[in-house]
Amino acid sequence: MLNTDEKKPVFPLIFLHLEKAAGTTLRQIHKRQYGEENVHDYTQGPDAFKKIPAGVKVIQGHVQFSFFKQLPSPATWITILRDPVDRIISAYNYALDTPDHFVHQYALTRTIDKFVADGMYIWGENAQMKYLCGETDLPFGKSRQEHLDQALQHLQTHFSLVGTSARFDETLILLKRMLGWNMPFYIRENESSKRVRRKDLSAKTIAVLEDHHKFSRAVYNYALDRLETAIQQQDTTFYTEVEVFKLMNPQARPYLKNWTEDTNLSDLEKQIAHDTVYRLWGDEKHETADRVLNFMMLKYPNSVDLKNLEAAKYYHIGEIGKARQKFERLIEEHPTHPAPYTGYGELLWELGQKQNAFSQFIKALKLDQYHRQTVISCGRAFAAFNLHQDAQILYESYLQKNPRDGEVIYLKNFAG
Repeated sequence: MLNTDEKKPVFPLIFLHLEKAAGTTLRQIHKRQYGEENVHDYTQGPDAFKKIPAGVKVIQGHVQFSFFKQLPSPATWITILRDPVDRIISAYNYALDTPDHFVHQYALTRTIDKFVADGMYIWGENAQMKYLCGETDLPFGKSRQEHLDQALQHLQTHFSLVGTSARFDETLILLKRMLGWNMPFYIRENESSKRVRRKDLSAKTIAVLEDHHKFSRAVYNYALDRLETAIQQQDTTFYTEVEVFKLMNPQARPYLKNWTEDTNLSDLEKQIAHDTVYRLWGDEKHETADRVLNFMMLKYPNSVDLKNLEAAKYYHIGEIGKARQKFERLIEEHPTHPAPYTGYGELLWELGQKQNAFSQFIKALKLDQYHRQTVISCGRAFAAFNLHQDAQILYESYLQKNPRDGEVIYLKNFAG
């Protein structure tokens, strides 16, 4: 069932995962957005559908369309496609790199054009079309126009969003808007090596690959057009949101590597915004930093941490007096929040007023000994004053509650 009401998505979300098309990455995003207990990774088998928990939010897997048709309706269907030539190159590299892959030995003895043209690897021909038309067991060389027509009809009548790996970030922001997600930060998962690269292949070899994926090419072209139409229908903030997401996502990597189920996604967004803005300030990209900060403040207008970041920007552009005024006002308005004291302390520290800065850090610490930026700033101040044991105690206390915080672990080890 096609879900066209973006404000009220219909669950479950069904993700038809086409191989080597960024699907493993998206599956991890689903688990972070909904929690692992609300995501069902479908595997084929006689009792597969009976094993799906009631009330699950996401059902996802490498399953052809005809299998998923047996799932509950209504639902919201999505998929991601990849350029067919890039996909088969990636699949070939994966077979080369994976000793237990069922065509590993076969791939080792053939160039990619022979690997595809010999017909021994069933997914070497029109794989994406076969999945989408529901005929994954279609023999090699038997793909026909009728199968393409069926695949296109399924996309048109069942799928709420059809994305592409080439425009993965735009696809994710569309999903974010459609499903009400937090920022869908990610680390690329399950990437194949670059043993064989498209740019190194001859035109003749590329032509062989294209010929064996001409129906998948038609499906992919449909996906490109449909995705572009969906993007053009967004409001004017879409491209700003994509830019902000692309700037923030690299800073998310250490947090995602230390991910736990109790991670608060909204707090994570604000922390990554903080890290991103500071990186941009360090690169003297102040206008870009402003775009990130302004976008996040529109989303979290009452966030004291982001207001604190806004005050800090004046120091970074040389307006010391204005920065001081902003911090003092924040302390007046939010006397029980640690962020303004920490921010003011960081300003005073940079101005060489280290004793006054230290007193601000202590005030912040008394309010919340688990506020991350306070712990980091106060711990560094302890170390600067040779209070290494105090720094160790502070870090250890924080890490009892946040045991996988990589930066604080590093600071603790350094302080020791």
